[in-house]
Amino acid sequence: MNNVSPLFEINPFYTPPPSTIRFADSNNCLRHPKKLDIKPIEDFESILNILCINCQELINVSKIDYHSKLCIHPSEKVLQLEKDNEIEAVRFKITNLKNVLEEIALKPKLNPCDKNYIIVLIRNSLTVLNTRNLQVLENIIDSLNTILYSFKGSLCIRIYTERFTSLVAQLIGYLIIESNLNTQILGKKNIFKDIEIKSLQEQVEYYKSRAEILQKVVVKTQNMKLPEINRKVEAIRSELGSLSPSGSSNSSILFDERPFSPMGSSDEENKNQEEMKKYFYSLCLKQKINLSTNKKYKPNLSISKMLQDVIDKNIPPENWQDFVSTQFSNPDRKFVEQKPQRRSLRHK
Repeated sequence: MNNVSPLFEINPFYTPPPSTIRFADSNNCLRHPKKLDIKPIEDFESILNILCINCQELINVSKIDYHSKLCIHPSEKVLQLEKDNEIEAVRFKITNLKNVLEEIALKPKLNPCDKNYIIVLIRNSLTVLNTRNLQVLENIIDSLNTILYSFKGSLCIRIYTERFTSLVAQLIGYLIIESNLNTQILGKKNIFKDIEIKSLQEQVEYYKSRAEILQKVVVKTQNMKLPEINRKVEAIRSELGSLSPSGSSNSSILFDERPFSPMGSSDEENKNQEEMKKYFYSLCLKQKINLSTNKKYKPNLSISKMLQDVIDKNIPPENWQDFVSTQFSNPDRKFVEQKPQRRSLRHK
């Protein structure tokens, strides 16, 4: 009796013998799938360059064995750059990477996608080498990170992109350190400059107050009637001379032949002369401060010689300011002091 239900055309409990399923194309057999095309290894080697830690050059993989036999120690140029200037050392590495990318971009069989990435890297490297602006460098880092996030090129180009990103990040770090150091140095210079200016201002205020006192003394002295006082002194001297027994000038009463001083005693005269000297020095100091503030050339003048010249020429105190200003703007050679030269030791 047949157990197959009439509702089924095929017995569901029947297992057919194994067979091979084929498509219209006999080559597309599941047992023998078609091999995928793979780029030959020569194309990969032509664009892959390995970094040499000694000379910091990018060496093609086909020349590594030959280069490793020659370059066995760090070059003097690399050691000097890393010792003296870390920023220039990073720029040197970026320049080497840019040169390699330019050589790869000239290859005729280069993948168009890889070529586009290389062109972007070359443009960014030129920007990095010609700027120290931190904001520009940070924008380049953001652009490179975006490229790496959606990268579709070959492994070699990705390696170059990651290396370039790392070098730019190092450059940003060194520039920030340099900027902080410059800020600290400038801050210290400003502090010392403020202290110096404050000290000079205090000296100016002191000499200014002394100058006001001296001006009052000068005015008081000028208002006195010197001719009248001298006449009275001569009259007294003649009367005393007539009282002498011999009537001669060789009297036992001796007088100072110096003209009468309106200041009174010699101590007070010396004190006033010292005040006048301080007043002259204050004018010179004030002129030096003005030149320092305006960052103008300050001649090395001998203030003592200038003061002696003022005294010898009887220049009144009210004209001292003009005299000092003239000498600092157009100094006379006789007031200019030359810096002493170091004497060389001679062996006998």
